[in-house]
Amino acid sequence: MRQISKTKRLESALEDYKRWQWLSTIHCPDATDQVFLKIGIEQGLWFQVQISEQLYLREFRDVAF
Repeated sequence: MRQISKTKRLESALEDYKRWQWLSTIHCPDATDQVFLKIGIEQGLWFQVQISEQLYLREFRDVAF
C-alpha cells in the first residue's frame, strides 16, 4: 500500500478518495480493493488515503523522478 495523503480534514480526504476510486476504474477495472481510507486518533483525528501498489505503478509508471 502507498500513502497518498494524510490530513485532519475529512472533506479533503474524501476528495482524494473519490479521485483515486475513479482512477482505479480506469487503471484497474477488474481489480477490487485498490483504494483505502484509514482513520486514526493518535495525536488528534486524522484521515489517510492509501492505494494499492498496482494502482500506484499504473498511474505513475511514465513519470520521471
